[in-house]
Amino acid sequence: DHSKLQQDWKKGPTAIVQPYDYLNIIAIAVGLVLNHLSSILLRFLATYSKPNVNLEPSKNLKPGDLVKVRCHSFSGYPEAVVLWQDGHGNNITDNITTSQMANEQGLFDVQSILQVVLEPNSTYSCLIKNPLLQEVTHASISITGQHLLFPAVALWVTVGLSICLLILLIVLAYVCQKKIRQSCKEEKAKAALQPLKNMDVKEDMAEEID
Repeated sequence: DHSKLQQDWKKGPTAIVQPYDYLNIIAIAVGLVLNHLSSILLRFLATYSKPNVNLEPSKNLKPGDLVKVRCHSFSGYPEAVVLWQDGHGNNITDNITTSQMANEQGLFDVQSILQVVLEPNSTYSCLIKNPLLQEVTHASISITGQHLLFPAVALWVTVGLSICLLILLIVLAYVCQKKIRQSCKEEKAKAALQPLKNMDVKEDMAEEID
């Protein structure tokens, strides 16, 4: 049918077009429209994947180092709104670089990079929002002790201070215990002398009476 239709078109406007040819034309047109609409709907309904968040570099880090927190999300439409938040839910707006590129399907892949000064026990969240669907996907990364490498000097200083503090506590405990023992001995000595003083007073009173 399609080959006959093409032959009729080649013959020019004088070619006789049968009714079923019109049906074929309509079917082809409807198919093209439906394919186009499905492609558009696919794009409008494309939600972004859950972001992948990682730290660069991820090893041999020290507090105060400048690091990158990288966030990836894939296959969404239209372009996303990217937000960064700290561990308290506050928005971060500085030192952010975001890029969005369309892939072969016409959907967008998102990459966002946040540069921060490394701090222990900190959390960063990447939020990817589809503005048409009002959907938000997010992921977080927490900076813990396993990411950090404290300097050897600082470690030895900490150990040395801890040892000094322990020795000081032991010395204070010994001095306090010695003071307590000495005080107890003095109290006992006073208690032992008290009866003798009472006897002396009684003798003096007896002599005065005589």
